[in-house]
Amino acid sequence: MSKEGQTAARKISLAQDFAALGELFCRQGRFKDARHMHEQELMCLEHAHGKESRVLVPTLLNIADACRSYGRGPTAILHEQRAMRVLRMNLGVELSDDADLLDAYAKVLVSEGNRYKAVQMNVRAQAIRCR
Repeated sequence: MSKEGQTAARKISLAQDFAALGELFCRQGRFKDARHMHEQELMCLEHAHGKESRVLVPTLLNIADACRSYGRGPTAILHEQRAMRVLRMNLGVELSDDADLLDAYAKVLVSEGNRYKAVQMNVRAQAIRCR
């Protein structure tokens, strides 16, 4: 494996650790700490995959959730908007409804065998429809 490949693999592994901590902090109600962990995760994923990769979408939405949970609504909206922009660019679909876009992404995730994240995207789509 090349040096760049090794660095990317280390960043992905580190991102997984940050994600686990972010999820733990969310369950504990420590939303500011969760946001910080998910932001660290995002930086690692951006380094490994690029700033416009659809791999970033779940993390961007996790950051948005954490921001909203501790009263940072405008910041949450910015992360959600970026997530939707990245999805539109990567999926190549012309869906104006964010919920439909997340459903389309969930189908891609299922086709790739990533049912866990697909369910998360479907739940997020349902939440958007309930707003």
